[in-house]
Amino acid sequence: MKKEFNIKDQIAAIKKLSPRIKLVMMPEDTNYMGKIFGGAIISQLDLAAAEHCYSISKNDYFVTRALKEVTLEEPVFVGDVLSFYTTTEKIGNSSITVGVTILGERNKGGKSSEHFIGDGSVVLVAIDKKGKATKVKSLLKAQAKSPVISTGKNHR
Repeated sequence: MKKEFNIKDQIAAIKKLSPRIKLVMMPEDTNYMGKIFGGAIISQLDLAAAEHCYSISKNDYFVTRALKEVTLEEPVFVGDVLSFYTTTEKIGNSSITVGVTILGERNKGGKSSEHFIGDGSVVLVAIDKKGKATKVKSLLKAQAKSPVISTGKNHR
């Protein structure tokens, strides 16, 4: 039987990993309503997934094949610090599926609060110098997975 976690347990479990990317959201990433544009966040999610692939393989090039089930649960504001945590979901013959969880830290009036921002899966394909799909040269033994964290979509 799978144990259900609340959001605070989820955040604590995710924070045991090191973030792949951590950045402060800036004014140039805002939409017309003054909140951070979702596309800016998804772009960073894609970059975090690519960096994850480079860290677990010997391949020189990866391209994004698909963004799967990307959800953004809370608005993000200028000055919020976003951390993108990655896990290996699957290693295929020529692709790697990476899970990305986004946590946000907001500082207001000297008080810091953490928020689950969103999550998603990204499928990246290894390619050679000619742009053709090629075999993944995994550094993980027997295609072992990195720690699996139950993401936000599992605790609603």
